[in-house]
Amino acid sequence: EICRSAPEQVQSHDELRPLTAREKELQELRQFDQDWRCGPCSISRLQRWERAAQHGLNPPREIRYMPFSADTDYTHCLSSDYPL
Repeated sequence: EICRSAPEQVQSHDELRPLTAREKELQELRQFDQDWRCGPCSISRLQRWERAAQHGLNPPREIRYMPFSADTDYTHCLSSDYPL
């Protein structure tokens, strides 16, 4: 099973604040992207999700639908933002 032990709060200026919805999504995406069992980041996140499901890894269902968010492009893994 894919790890979901991320903290629910962020340390900010000596006080804790709840994560925003976007921060929670990005945190879930990072966890998914870092799980090598789902496949390489050279394929789309949707392809990785489908691959994980096909191999019985039970990827988080919400990850499957995040790439289709209207206001954010979640189609590629977060490491694709960094040059090699």
